[in-house]
Amino acid sequence: MIGSGALRGTPAWLSNTMTVSTPEAVEFTYDLAGPSHRLLAWLIDTMISFALIAVVWMIVVLALMSAGMPGTAEAVGRTLAFAIGGGYYIVLEALSHGQTPGKKVMGIRVLDSRGFRITPAQAAIRNLMRAVDLLPFCYLVGGISILCSRRGLRLGDLAAGTVVVRVPSIPAPESFLPPGQREESLLGDFSLGERVRRVLLVQEKDLLASLAVRRDRLDERSRMKIFEAAATAFSNRLSLMRPMTMSAETFVLHLAAIAHAPRPAGVRAAAVRL
Repeated sequence: MIGSGALRGTPAWLSNTMTVSTPEAVEFTYDLAGPSHRLLAWLIDTMISFALIAVVWMIVVLALMSAGMPGTAEAVGRTLAFAIGGGYYIVLEALSHGQTPGKKVMGIRVLDSRGFRITPAQAAIRNLMRAVDLLPFCYLVGGISILCSRRGLRLGDLAAGTVVVRVPSIPAPESFLPPGQREESLLGDFSLGERVRRVLLVQEKDLLASLAVRRDRLDERSRMKIFEAAATAFSNRLSLMRPMTMSAETFVLHLAAIAHAPRPAGVRAAAVRL
């Protein structure tokens, strides 16, 4: 279930939040990206994609023209420009968890409207619809859609079932756990670390961080209920048994620290070789 902090009929991006409830009844909130962040991200990506098109155009077209094929050069150049202009967004959003360089700079990300990571199909749909959002010029259609939509959606988002959110600011992972509660058998388990990084989705890692950061804002009863539900859900998700001596909250905090800890250099090197 998805809700928002906006009044009925008011664009949700004005209140900046979207709340997602998991099947385990755990809720987490995303800040919606406003029009200004999205516009600046698009301008950055436009400059980068134009630069890529210019470089490829000069290399390929000039090579074909020097080979005495000016007609072929123009056709190939136009095809490459179209492919790069559209493929830039599709490929990067599909492979980089809903982020392009412009979105990374502005701290925003595309997600499935249910809070999941977007699929390649969703990345393709929302960006193929970009041609409609750009009409008649300078994103006029898309801008009107964003301003009128309850969750700030352009037509591409409506067609793909996606939403653009702000990437939460995550503190240093070691701050999630008080020194006296650190269980080195978990934190030092490289195989567990790899499993957490491989299995958990982006929004699940965000949920762990959100629970760790916001736990002190919860009353005792809600805090216990939420962490028990989260511990059970993540135990099942990771096929991991919680240590008998560890509370649900401490277990979740350890998973949060593991999920957001930097990958060990030796493990990174091994992954690159593979």
